[in-house]
Amino acid sequence: MKPNSDVDIVSAHRGLLVGFLTGLGLVFNYGTPITTAADGALFVAVAVALGYPVLTLCRLCTGWF
Repeated sequence: MKPNSDVDIVSAHRGLLVGFLTGLGLVFNYGTPITTAADGALFVAVAVALGYPVLTLCRLCTGWF
């Protein structure tokens, strides 16, 4: 299998997927760990900061996303 070395760092598809997963995380965690707007903003910041690089790595290693 040939390694995938031509991965775009910025991808609209990957960004939308991270946004969708972050939105699901907000919906399912609202009320228990997320009770204020500051909690929600922190959750979004951490989810995007961790989720986008992880999906980029998945694209680089497996060709998905």
